This record gives sequence, structure tokens and C-alpha cells, in this order.
Amino acid sequence: MRLNYVIALKNTLELLNPLANTLETFTNPLLASVTETVSSPVLSDLLKVLRGLLREDARLVKGAAAMRTLRCYTIKSSVNGLLDVARKIYSEIIDDIIGV
Repeated sequence: MRLNYVIALKNTLELLNPLANTLETFTNPLLASVTETVSSPVLSDLLKVLRGLLREDARLVKGAAAMRTLRCYTIKSSVNGLLDVARKIYSEIIDDIIGV
């Protein structure tokens, strides 16, 4: 479940730069404050860290089976050796099930 939150955070952070670009055109003080907040370098740094760990195509999907598969492959390969082994075993089991 926590990985779902990380995926959602990555997706949200990816939307902040376009949001800031859109809000820059407004002169409202409240919107200027929002623009400043979403343009924070801390958020950009966090997005860089997440992009280093998660696959670029990691997105939230509908359906329990699809989400389970997505979570299995969300973290990039070579980040964790045990996770790579677990993925391989999972893929082999799924292939065996499909082959039956």
C-alpha cells in the first residue's frame, strides 16, 4: 500500500512544474504564493530522487491485479538485488499459470 502513495507522490510532483508555469501568468497574491510553494527546489529534489528509484512509466492504475503487477515492477531493476530475484520468480510463476 505504501508504494501506491510513493507512486501517487511522484505523479503529483511531476504535475507541479506545469502548474507553476500556468499560475505564473496570474497576478493574484494567493496564486503567486501557490506558485512560489510549488516551485520549491526541495520538491524538485524529491522528484529527482524518486525518478532515480522508480520507473518512468510508474502510474496508478485501476484494478487490484493491475496494481499488484505495477507495484512489482515500479522500482527500477538493479536498485535491490533481492527485489530483482523476487520479480524473476513472480514472472516465472505468472508465465507458468498462463501456460496451464
